[in-house]
Order: sequence, then structure tokens, then C-alpha cells
Amino acid sequence: LLRAVAKHADWWNYSFRDLATYAHKQEVLKGHCRDVGRDYDEITQVVRIGILIGETEQEVERLKTQPHIRPMQDIRLAGTPAQVTEALLGVIRRGAHRLTVNFADAPRPDGTQLFASKVLPNL
Repeated sequence: LLRAVAKHADWWNYSFRDLATYAHKQEVLKGHCRDVGRDYDEITQVVRIGILIGETEQEVERLKTQPHIRPMQDIRLAGTPAQVTEALLGVIRRGAHRLTVNFADAPRPDGTQLFASKVLPNL
């Protein structure tokens, strides 16, 4: 798929797992870009991240056990606003041009509202 991105795509949509895997995939994409004579920096990187956010670490742990929360294997980032902010800034520093986020507690609005008030202003 990354070879097709290198040849044809203007955007690369990546489903985030962790920073090390993202960095590896970026290096693979860079190699494919070199192979096809494409400027890697022309490709807009969009990273999709599932987030579980709570005011405190205890709240995050409590939320993980709730029946309305999406399965944690789908959620790659769980933490307090400060932890989520730091992790997302790392993704941005790694090269993400855009972030697409989904919240583990949706349609409950609490995670989305907490993210909007405490994380988004720092990005």
C-alpha cells in the first residue's frame, strides 16, 4: 500500500499504533518515494488516533472498565490531558500534518469536551 501512496497519493492516512511503528512506516514510505522519484514531503500525512481521556489517571483507569467504552485494542492513546497533549505533540513532531481523532467514550460527550478544552489549545 505504501508503494501505491508513493506513486499516486497526495495524502497518506495512517492509523496510529505507536511512535516507533509510525516512524518505521515513514521510512518505508520514504524508500518507496525514492524508488519512484517522488518527493516524500509532497505527501500530506494524516494520522488517525483513538483516544481515551480523563481528568486523572484514576479516571482513565475507571473508564477503561466501563461497558460503553470502545475496546482498548482500538484505542491507542489513553491518558490525562497532559499525557494526551504530549503524545500528540510527539506525533506532530514526527511529521503528521493533520490529526483525525475519535474518542473511546463516544457518543458520551465528556472525552470530546475535555479534549477540546484542555488538549486542543496546545496543539
